[in-house]
Amino acid sequence: MARKYCEENERIKRQYMSYLKQAKGQDQKSLDKVAAALVKFEQSTNFKPFKKFHIDQAGKFKTYLEKLDLSRFRAAPGARLSHLSFEGDRAFPAQS
Repeated sequence: MARKYCEENERIKRQYMSYLKQAKGQDQKSLDKVAAALVKFEQSTNFKPFKKFHIDQAGKFKTYLEKLDLSRFRAAPGARLSHLSFEGDRAFPAQS
């Protein structure tokens, strides 16, 4: 099944991605994450044009995201970052 899309949205996304890269200095990995999030939002609105955006769409999308199982992205309770080493980095002097 071919992926749906809205030409108007694609132009807006291309301009936004260019802005993030050129003006904000975002790297490609960050741009990929933004693009993926935008596609998820478009899917939730059945690829309606961004110009027809309504605040209710944002609320429904937020509810959709809350229902997703994101447990694989959360740190375990009590997880610590103390195993990371900052030796040699003068911005983080060694603690005694």
